[in-house]
Amino acid sequence: MKMRSRWFWLVLVFLCLNGARAATVMVDITGFAFAPANQTINVGDTVMWMNSDSFAHTSTSGSAGVPDGNWDSGIINSGGTFSHTFSAAGTFPYYCGIHTFMTGSITVQGAGGGGPTVSITSPANNATFPAPGNVNIDATASSQGATISKVEFFDGTKSLGVDTTDPFGIVANLGAGQHALTAKATDSAGASAVSAVVNVTVNGGGTKITDPIPARIAKGNITIELQTVLDGLVSPLGLAAPDDGSGRLFVYDQIGLIHIVSNGVKLDTTLLDVRSRLVTLNANYDERGLLGVATHPNFALHPFVYTYTSEPNGPMADFMIMPEPPKTNNHQSVIAEWRIDPANTNRLDPASRREILRIDKPQSNHNAGTMRFGPDGFLYFTVGDGGAADDQGDGHSPGGNGQDRSKILGKVSRIDVDGRNSANGQYGVPVDNPFVGQAGMVAEIYAWGLRNPYTFSFDRLNGDLFLADVGQNDIEEVDKIIKGGNYGWNIKEGTFYFDPNGTNNGFVTTQPVREVPPDLIDPIAQFDHDEGQAVISGYVSRGVGLPALAGKYLFGSWGRFDGPSGRLFYLEGAEIKEFWIGANDRALGMWLKGYGEDAAGELYVFATTNLGPSGTSGKMLKIVPGTAPAFEITDAVRDGNNLTITWRGGTAPYRVQMKSDLGADTWTDAAVVTGNSATVPIAGDAGFFRISSAANSP
Repeated sequence: MKMRSRWFWLVLVFLCLNGARAATVMVDITGFAFAPANQTINVGDTVMWMNSDSFAHTSTSGSAGVPDGNWDSGIINSGGTFSHTFSAAGTFPYYCGIHTFMTGSITVQGAGGGGPTVSITSPANNATFPAPGNVNIDATASSQGATISKVEFFDGTKSLGVDTTDPFGIVANLGAGQHALTAKATDSAGASAVSAVVNVTVNGGGTKITDPIPARIAKGNITIELQTVLDGLVSPLGLAAPDDGSGRLFVYDQIGLIHIVSNGVKLDTTLLDVRSRLVTLNANYDERGLLGVATHPNFALHPFVYTYTSEPNGPMADFMIMPEPPKTNNHQSVIAEWRIDPANTNRLDPASRREILRIDKPQSNHNAGTMRFGPDGFLYFTVGDGGAADDQGDGHSPGGNGQDRSKILGKVSRIDVDGRNSANGQYGVPVDNPFVGQAGMVAEIYAWGLRNPYTFSFDRLNGDLFLADVGQNDIEEVDKIIKGGNYGWNIKEGTFYFDPNGTNNGFVTTQPVREVPPDLIDPIAQFDHDEGQAVISGYVSRGVGLPALAGKYLFGSWGRFDGPSGRLFYLEGAEIKEFWIGANDRALGMWLKGYGEDAAGELYVFATTNLGPSGTSGKMLKIVPGTAPAFEITDAVRDGNNLTITWRGGTAPYRVQMKSDLGADTWTDAAVVTGNSATVPIAGDAGFFRISSAANSP
């Protein structure tokens, strides 16, 4: 059928049963284009779209990326068709909801061959306005054989106002950001038409914030030690713990290996080697590779392991990004299922591989890739916003992929590995996913508005989902994920408004640069790049081996590009605290790559002194209780009439006590704090201070 003549499909005329003449006009979808893109028909005619491509498409009424609700075909698979009959005159733009650069227009003439025409005359396309964004929008409209009764102006699907008098125009207050303006003219015969889109931008007018969070992360009062379980790894990222009672840990390395640790010892043979499937990794630095591993939640009965890999562009993706030729995507992110070899339970059978889904990735970075089974038995996985910077560039939607629910990029997704109701028949889509059944939205999405949600975990006690979203140039954030939640990227970075700043570096700002939805969810914790880059999620501590950490969420900073400088944090309420490592509080001295949790809830750290996936410095370290440092004052600095005292060791709460005369009988409380520093007022040139700990004498 690929050899059919194009003309055969362009115009096909049918006679209705009553003898009236009506037409069905064919539009061929081929080569990622509508052919012809623009058609003129009469009221009562039908347009049939025929998909001759090898890729799925849609026919969706509206301007590119902004549906207007007149029609939506849903997915038209290769060889499929969709028809729509036009009952009113007017001009109807449309686009492909999957590949929004594909656009077309249907002009419908009235019975007399007329119908209205309308165009926006001001502002010009791609005009820019300063805040506050009061914009004059003017349009011309006419209709053959009728008069124009009204012109309604829209920003996307939102009505801005109506004018019934020629010349037609309104003044609209547009929020900061990008706006797609159209005008809809309706004539006295009831026919209507919609203008071409005019895109305008309203600048935010905010000020760049140079130091978003001036306060530094304080040392906490918990000392840990790190016991080496494995060394000699390359770039270990995490582990999966099967629930088969074996006690084994499946430790995965970015280079494509899954090691088995049994009773604290790494077996000589690997569980799986997928190095041949991966893209070629850059040894100096790379965000691609084997990025996630998960085991079936009923592993004893269903011995399946799931992998998330970065693979060369190959078969057609289930979630496609179509760059304009000659550009291509960087790679594809692939989730696959593997079964334990019945003849050797310490090996995955390579022949058992079943591909679950495949995602196009326009750039090499922001891949996320963590996979975890939730308490509901479904598989949760994360995908970054596509890569590059600021959620802009090739493969990124206007306004960013994070905010585009027609794309899986920049999201947490949830699937049922035991189901088969997906479009490709390889997995199930839970019926209570928040966007199931909503036209133009990806049904697999669980939460959205994320940049690079590299790591996340579930609290094994209550099922809460904690996620670390790696920031752009300023803010690292920890989010508590709920179903259907929008976490703001790239409207916000952390709790701050974000300006993508065109082709320059994005930054956080005092004012929004686009309209801010009312339902954005702020992080539960954040730190800025004074503290480190790339937040790494850990777990809520529930193991019996760390009683001081019971119920606390552990996470950290990957470090900085200029040297191995990872840091280990925990949440004390809403406040970030840094661990003491050993009695002398040594630095981690490595880049932090990930955390792990075994079947008993004990926690592990994965780190390396090599920036990229190379070398053999990778370690798996178990977090165990450390020896608390001696309780002592480490610093005291006077600033005018205030004294700031810092100490280490001891147990909160602390009392900062003072007396002006050392011979006085009693000490007076100057402050009671839970941290390891306090600022207290002083009077005169002399004074005596001491710190009292709940567990130590002054």
